[in-house]
Amino acid sequence: MRKLDRRTLMAAGTTLAAGGLLGSTATAQKGDDGEGGAEGGGSGNGDFGRPDGVAWRYNGSYRIDTTVATGDRVHTQENGSISTLDAEDGSLEWETDDIGASGAPVVEGDAVYTAGESIRAFDAETGEERWESEVGGNGIAVAHGTVYTSAEGTLYALDADDGSIRWERDSFEVSWELGEDEFEKTGEEVTLGDADEEGVYASSPLPDSGNSGIAAFDPETGETEWSLSHFMDIETLTAGSGHVAVWSGGDQIAYLYPMGAQERVVSDLAEDILITDGVFFTNGPYEFTAYDLSDGVEQTWQYEGDAIFPYSVPVVVGDTGVTAHATPKVGGEGTDERIVAYDLSTGEERWQYAFDGSEWSHGGFTWVAADEDTVYVSRNDELLALRSGLDDGDGSEDDESGDSEDEPEEEPEDEDPADEDSGNEEPARDEPEGDEDGGGDEPEDGQDEDPSLELSVSAPDSIARGESASVDIRVWNHGEDAADVTITLEAGDVSESVTVEVVPGDCYASFHAVPCGELSVGDNEWTVTAGDCAESGMLTLAE
Repeated sequence: MRKLDRRTLMAAGTTLAAGGLLGSTATAQKGDDGEGGAEGGGSGNGDFGRPDGVAWRYNGSYRIDTTVATGDRVHTQENGSISTLDAEDGSLEWETDDIGASGAPVVEGDAVYTAGESIRAFDAETGEERWESEVGGNGIAVAHGTVYTSAEGTLYALDADDGSIRWERDSFEVSWELGEDEFEKTGEEVTLGDADEEGVYASSPLPDSGNSGIAAFDPETGETEWSLSHFMDIETLTAGSGHVAVWSGGDQIAYLYPMGAQERVVSDLAEDILITDGVFFTNGPYEFTAYDLSDGVEQTWQYEGDAIFPYSVPVVVGDTGVTAHATPKVGGEGTDERIVAYDLSTGEERWQYAFDGSEWSHGGFTWVAADEDTVYVSRNDELLALRSGLDDGDGSEDDESGDSEDEPEEEPEDEDPADEDSGNEEPARDEPEGDEDGGGDEPEDGQDEDPSLELSVSAPDSIARGESASVDIRVWNHGEDAADVTITLEAGDVSESVTVEVVPGDCYASFHAVPCGELSVGDNEWTVTAGDCAESGMLTLAE
């Protein structure tokens, strides 16, 4: 499990299971009452605009799960070496030899800090090594002019300017009550968890108890400010906004504590956790939940899904979460890949960027990096920079379909010229396998279609008992104005509708599961309408 940094979010599972039939790939629910923000994409770009295409590619040494973007530079680690690229054009600025680095580098001010066999600092612009510490560590946190790390049961605070040891701690005391009993233990294997503007946070097993201790240390002196006991082992710890959260690998549960208080205020099934900017996020295999920490602890929104095709762990850009996502293609051969952005405060989906052809690589769709106007992803063993604000034609050489430029695909007559050669062709704009999946781009005879909208639906011809039918719905807006589109899915006993806003030149895409329990044995007609557009087909439930 990767230690998330403060620019990193978790995200939910994707394909909707039984009970979540119609809605975007991540349907927002606000609070416990189920009242949510608008569903679907195309509702505005917020702080981060939808990419226009591929600005550049890099095929040198990198790993997407160790890539950090800082506006003018992109830093990455692979095989113990650090590489730094110019964010504008992807050219290599500098790189190190194999220095035994591990994990993602941390950029603070004009320096790049690395964990590994030894903690090191480099000049961010030139790559010149500033110092190498006498201690190493698997993870680091940088704050208060200090680099914090831990190794062999000791927490170290290193001066960020020269790497000298400012202080170290190899134990801390914890006392707690359980019923009428009182306990006191000493944690003697201190592991760094996190650091924020208030302190440095670490954990340690408490001997002969089965519990773990959590402690906050003064960032300047290393003195213990408070400690508490957690009743299980701790694998991940994050802190901020007056709270500390831990993830226990044994029970796959995330727990949230007010700082210094023994009372747990949240316990969620989760695999990733993060506290950032007054919000606590838990990401589990079936739910992705956000809690507001500004005044107590209040759940603000939740995504529901399943664990088969999860979202990636996204990054935060302003008020937007940016994540990679994959869904199975109809027929089960390969996946459709896309970038999805959503509003952090409401969970509302803002936009999608769909790829055509190829698949995630170099770590799969597990990670993305982003900063300002660019998203970085890994495809075909290359690091791609997807950027908004490109001039027309800038993305032409980066067509993700892999097709040659001298063999252009036939475009619809009403194609938005802004999308030409953008490198962002929607997968369904290719001729779909309508005979195989029961749907396609072409309207049926007599269909009354809004000329500004384009509807494409893909669904299987048949499913067996115990299966669900995956229905892929995509709506393009080729008009000049934003359109409020009501999309309705009817199949068997299912009849669900949702209204979404689709901005000009954008696509709304959603993926739904129709469970066999909602169908009759034999043939079941399905119909999807989007405004005046309609698609229909037949779905057979085998006996």
